[in-house]
Amino acid sequence: MPLVMKWVGHIEEGIIDDRLVSYTDFLASFSAMLGYELKETEGEDSYDGFSLFSTKYAKPYVRDHVIHQGMSGLLSFRKCDWKLINGSGKGFCDEYGYVFENVNEKYQLFNMKDDIQEIRDVCKDYPELVKVIKEELDTLVKQGFSR
Repeated sequence: MPLVMKWVGHIEEGIIDDRLVSYTDFLASFSAMLGYELKETEGEDSYDGFSLFSTKYAKPYVRDHVIHQGMSGLLSFRKCDWKLINGSGKGFCDEYGYVFENVNEKYQLFNMKDDIQEIRDVCKDYPELVKVIKEELDTLVKQGFSR
């Protein structure tokens, strides 16, 4: 989802920045802006992106991944230009919500730089990449935080 910002005197007009951003980063970013240092147990998935909001802030923004969870619990993992969806994503909506078939039997992989609409699943073209990204996702899920 695009993020559009304006802050006169801090963000230059007309700048387009294609770095990966998560709304969870607002906590760490605004905490940094206010001079509050987050404890290890606060905002465990929030990265300091204050440099996105102000050219006067020197600390670099380091996010390279985002975990998303859908209504059904289906996870997707954005890693740089790649997005891995943990499951087929095919299902139906009934009176109780979304029900997915074969959720953990198939993955989908998309190159978000070349295929922002997620039309071409390239999972079969990059089996080793799927394995590496899936292992990183599993590690993050098991540890319970990503920062």
